[in-house]
Amino acid sequence: MNVLVLSHMYPNQENEISGIFVQEQILALKKRGIQVVVLSSKPWLPDGFRSLLSRKGRNFDIPLDENRESIQVYYPRYLSFPRNFLLSTAGYRVFCGIKDKAVELHEKFNFDLIHAHAAIPDGFAAMLLARELDIPFVVTIHGLDFYQTLHRNQLLKKQVENVLGRSSAAVVVSDVLKRRGEKHLRENLPFHVVRNGINPENVLVRPGDTGHREGEKIVLSVSNLIERKGIQYVIHALGSLRNEIDNLKYIIVGDGPYRIHLERLIQELNLEQIVEFTGRKDHNKTMQYMAACDVFVLPSWDEAFGIVYIEAMALGKPVIGCKGEGIEDFVEDNVTGFLVKPKDIQSLIETIGNVLKNPEKITEIGEKAQKHVLENFTWKKNAQEMIRIYEEIVNA
Repeated sequence: MNVLVLSHMYPNQENEISGIFVQEQILALKKRGIQVVVLSSKPWLPDGFRSLLSRKGRNFDIPLDENRESIQVYYPRYLSFPRNFLLSTAGYRVFCGIKDKAVELHEKFNFDLIHAHAAIPDGFAAMLLARELDIPFVVTIHGLDFYQTLHRNQLLKKQVENVLGRSSAAVVVSDVLKRRGEKHLRENLPFHVVRNGINPENVLVRPGDTGHREGEKIVLSVSNLIERKGIQYVIHALGSLRNEIDNLKYIIVGDGPYRIHLERLIQELNLEQIVEFTGRKDHNKTMQYMAACDVFVLPSWDEAFGIVYIEAMALGKPVIGCKGEGIEDFVEDNVTGFLVKPKDIQSLIETIGNVLKNPEKITEIGEKAQKHVLENFTWKKNAQEMIRIYEEIVNA
């Protein structure tokens, strides 16, 4: 079976972690005989206007195509506007940017279907391209469409509904997204829940040299540093716990625009000796930090799934996340991890303190979490479920 994947989120030489979950799914599909080609559209503006794009959107040095992990990836450009201006036209602009390359590739590979990641813009472009190529299309919702896009205005909401309604399968990565879609979109939109996963061989690493002393109680967060990840609440909680727990250390792996605010907060609370920013690390080094920690904490909201949680769980670490988020798909409170109220410092103080003061709890919860993830949340299992959906569509 030949599949054309559309995803503006995909690793590239400027950002090796963007859409890494899409790449992992594709690699798992390929191992099971699915041939995949990727079109990852990138924003473009004429030379005189390029400074208007956010730094994140300046992709001018990304090649037009490359082979990544034995997957052929193309990065066609599409006309873009700063600050999501005219977002309702983004899907059509992506379609115009990829159409010629997609037709050329279809003549060569004779695709059975298109798989788009995100309704806007990729799903909208897939809907138009599917009509052009006369093949079906599938859309996977990873979160942003339901948490932000459909709430921007009625036109975008109608576009999301139209894309999902015309698709041969609408896939979501968690039950919380399924419930959100059922609540905010029109009725009779059936959703397939296909959860993300891990590759155990890429996660189960030996602890490396992270430069920390033996005996430290290490709390870890791995995240893009933005407000909704909730790291500010962890900092407040640890400020209250520093006199109760000896050798307390908080490591934050990642970077982002909210780091300046977090650094200011750390100074205000005099926590410079406890909190450490590592910046962005590659996956292997990040796994070494996870292997070295005592507890993983990320009290984020609007979190559709959260692969970092299951990576920590696979390493036998207790994790702490928020109630009502995607983490509930794989964490049962006080059984395979811990769930706290969003934006609740006291809840974090109690939960983190309870875990760190009870080493036997760390071991018990960690072992259950590891077993649960390794049995149920792998890319192999994800790919098997996606292939079942593909085959139902193609054979219909």
